[in-house]
Amino acid sequence: MRIIEWKIWLILPAISCAYVLGQDMVNVRGCPSSINVGTDKGKNQASVEWPEPEFIDTEEQRVIPLRSHAPGDTFFVGETTVRYTAYYMGTKASCAFNIVVQDREVPHFVTCPTSVVTTTDPGEAFASGVTWKRPSATDNIRLVEFGSNPPIGSRFLMGVTKVMYWAIDPSGNRGECRFNVIVEDRENPTLHQCPSNMVVNANPKETLRSISWTEPVARDNADVARVTSTHRNGSLFPLGTTHVRYTAEDYSGNTGTCSFFVTLRVRVPDAQIFIRNYTTTSIHIAWPETTDQQASSYLIYVWPSEGREPSASDHLYHGINRAESFASRRLGPLMVGMDYDIKVVVTGAKQVMRTKQRTRPAPPHNVSIIPGTITPVAFTLLWKPGNGSFESHEITVRRLSDRSVVFTKSVEKSVNSLHVTGLEPYTSYKISIRTVSGYSTDVTESEEINIMVKTGEKIVYTLI
Repeated sequence: MRIIEWKIWLILPAISCAYVLGQDMVNVRGCPSSINVGTDKGKNQASVEWPEPEFIDTEEQRVIPLRSHAPGDTFFVGETTVRYTAYYMGTKASCAFNIVVQDREVPHFVTCPTSVVTTTDPGEAFASGVTWKRPSATDNIRLVEFGSNPPIGSRFLMGVTKVMYWAIDPSGNRGECRFNVIVEDRENPTLHQCPSNMVVNANPKETLRSISWTEPVARDNADVARVTSTHRNGSLFPLGTTHVRYTAEDYSGNTGTCSFFVTLRVRVPDAQIFIRNYTTTSIHIAWPETTDQQASSYLIYVWPSEGREPSASDHLYHGINRAESFASRRLGPLMVGMDYDIKVVVTGAKQVMRTKQRTRPAPPHNVSIIPGTITPVAFTLLWKPGNGSFESHEITVRRLSDRSVVFTKSVEKSVNSLHVTGLEPYTSYKISIRTVSGYSTDVTESEEINIMVKTGEKIVYTLI
């Protein structure tokens, strides 16, 4: 009788998690190591394939084993032990290994909002209670956590805010959905305390006047970037009506406006002739427009004060315009430096207005420095008198560096030169000369004639 001796070997590698039993009578070949796989897409299980081990007897014949699972079987998430067992002549041989199915699939967001655009609350720099269609997520297993930051219905400041949703499954896989909430500022700034329309009276000599007002105050739900205006407060305004417009703009480009009208009108003293301007050959007069409905026209008379008043037929005709507050007329040509009487008769109203005015004297001409008279401290000025009637010439010398007056003198009309002394060496001066007609406070001056001069260098003598 043949004695069969057999042994059982136990092999348990720590890393492979597979073991083989009984190899005396049956040899186990190709027992797989542990298999790690991920779930099939969208499922909570995985179909797993592996090469099957072989069981070979002592005669090199294949022994058919029993098995707990076959290649291609599906395995749920977790760890499953696969066993192969072969029986041969009273002996048993085994192969075992683990199949580990892991959930590596991140949750999937089926829907995720695109950017959400909204506007600020009235008067605020934020939007409150902002909502959107909630995103939805699925997972091949299940979700254990689902949330967002910031949450729906939150308050969002003006500008762009990033919103993130997350979904987490039991394996810790995390899916995310991201979108922007854009809060736009479409609210226009407002201008408060906008000035009312203004009417300012000017005297007939004025063609421009500085006009001031209390400037409007700009407000906005956010910040005002800048406030501009067509005219500055206190700037010069011409006669007539000017449209003034303020514009406030915020950093989003929204604008608000405020506007008013500034009217500068000439107001002439009642029942008086006002001198608007005069030159050497003309006088510009103004007077209030009559409100008498019986009046039909104005008759203007002008004559030298030393002469006789002209006859009734020797007049200038001027029509009535009741839409205006005043009438004006330029009289000329007249004689240089001459006193004139002026009379305006309102026909049909029995009203007469009178005034007097002297035309400007002609300025001197050919003003120059006499050659050879310039020294370190003096020079001699020469000129020719202007045409027409006048009484004197007035000479003023100013230092150019600080514009201070260093010399002034009035000379009779018969004088046509003047020696100026007491100056500083090598210094530049501005010389002004004008013709004066009249005396005391009743004077009329010509335009100024100006020339420049520079004194000579100081001469230093050295004794030898």
